Amino acid sequence: MIDVTYDVRTDAGGKDPDSHSRTLRRYHRKLWSKPLPDGRPFDLDERLHHRSELGAFWLASDAITHTYANWQRPLRLVSARDAMPAGRVTAFYDAGCTVGAYTVLPSLVKVGEKWARSINQSRGMHPRIRDRFDLTLECIRRLYAGQESPLSRAFLPYVDFFEIFGDFGGYVAHFLLQDLVTAGGDVRFFTDFADFTGDALPAASAQQYATYMDRSMAFIAARNARKQASAVQTFTGSSRSTRMGWASMPAGAGEPSRAGRPSNAVSSCSRENIRCASCSNCASTTATSNTAGHQTGLSAAPIATSGSASTAASSDRLASSRQPCSWPSPS
Repeated sequence: MIDVTYDVRTDAGGKDPDSHSRTLRRYHRKLWSKPLPDGRPFDLDERLHHRSELGAFWLASDAITHTYANWQRPLRLVSARDAMPAGRVTAFYDAGCTVGAYTVLPSLVKVGEKWARSINQSRGMHPRIRDRFDLTLECIRRLYAGQESPLSRAFLPYVDFFEIFGDFGGYVAHFLLQDLVTAGGDVRFFTDFADFTGDALPAASAQQYATYMDRSMAFIAARNARKQASAVQTFTGSSRSTRMGWASMPAGAGEPSRAGRPSNAVSSCSRENIRCASCSNCASTTATSNTAGHQTGLSAAPIATSGSASTAASSDRLASSRQPCSWPSPS
């Protein structure tokens, strides 16, 4: 079984739980070793490695919430964070050390004679992402839709991994990310989304940081509940659903505007260990680039095209796999 209250710092020996918590690794293996949307098996060994006719994939743990608790600059972020009431950031940090705040991403892929930078590294270093998973998930959504994003080039060595889930809905369902996506397939953001043109840091004001924190913690709680239900279903073979009882917020808050989301948004192209306070191209892919070096084609055949039957199936899967829920009201 999976204990969603377990603090993954406990067995990390004061190091990064991503690479040193055996419990976290065991939970990842249990959660993500399951059939793909098309029914094919996807099993991981104790090293989170998969090898079958699907291909060979090395997966690595990654924390998907960021408190920025240890950052000392920029000053606008420090000011917004430090304006929080005593204990709130600590509670945020602690929530980010439960299994609901972690996922796995592909890594260890060679491009020619060099190892490709991992998605984890790329999203942590990109100034338009700043290690935020809501923004990363929007980039993944655009990958499936055949659209560009700040992480388009970073995804290229890993396109074959994303393809095995069929579409965005399949990816979201497999990794229990339904509470970060609307029933229509749009990403729900932790702060207002400006199509990757604004500051990715929740640093505009104390109110913005508080909203970012509250929505992040609500997502972690909802995902922990989903993970627990998923583990119970795997163990018992039963079919259980989870209803998230989050506080309501104004309709549409935190959700993207389709009118403000161009189909070909191109953005210009560090990272701390925030896991715990105690821690001091594949052959099927064809990419082309314009003169600025931005990717103009994700693959010879896009994973999914907006408005296609695949996209419709993805939306149907999202709608059927999640219960209605809403973000917490801004503090």
